Amino acid sequence: MTHVDVVAAVIIQDGRILLTQRSPKGSYPWRWESPGGKVEAGETLALALVRELREELGVKIVVDSDDRALTYVDIPSREGATPRRVHFKEATIVSGRPEPTIPIGLGWFTADELTGLKMTPANEARREELVTLVRGA
Repeated sequence: MTHVDVVAAVIIQDGRILLTQRSPKGSYPWRWESPGGKVEAGETLALALVRELREELGVKIVVDSDDRALTYVDIPSREGATPRRVHFKEATIVSGRPEPTIPIGLGWFTADELTGLKMTPANEARREELVTLVRGA
């Protein structure tokens, strides 16, 4: 395997995008990112995203009907880890209110607020696309 696939949700409601904040422990402490996680063996991007958001935020979502990502970014390995390919997919919350199941931050941000956030490398690489999507919502 040349990389680990990760999927991240682009959820926009009322002109704001949903982001979660990473734990102070581990990589990229306190940085903001689109919620999601690793794609398990046999999962499509959409199925992985539905599972991850149910587990991490307690919400049910619907994802684009096809399995193509909105966009993706390759993140080089850190300290011997396998490189990651982060796929961004648009999704909509259909039930539940996002509540983190682990002690991380969660917030809804306007396009202007996105410009000043400290984000993980994948979100940083796609910041302008995310700003454009939020402005167009």
